[in-house]
Amino acid sequence: MTPSLCSGCLLHFAYRRPCRRHNFRVRRLNRGRRLSSALNETMELKRKNLKLYMENQSLIKENEKLRNKVLLLHQENQALLSQSLFNLRLISSIPLPFFP
Repeated sequence: MTPSLCSGCLLHFAYRRPCRRHNFRVRRLNRGRRLSSALNETMELKRKNLKLYMENQSLIKENEKLRNKVLLLHQENQALLSQSLFNLRLISSIPLPFFP
């Protein structure tokens, strides 16, 4: 005699039909496993999302630093350009000596 089967289960076993009572337990267990795996997947997605968010924030900060460097280099370039144009005007305003 099998201790885990009820009297109704023996009939179900004989007619090869699943017992509803034990089938219900199995469905509850499967549901619990599905919920547990769904919870694990949700936590995994939240962890990945946080990791991507932190990476995005660091990229935004790095981008801001690079923008500031570009701005300073542009200003320096403009200053050097105006200085070279000023020197070019000074040189062109001086008459060249005439050598016959």
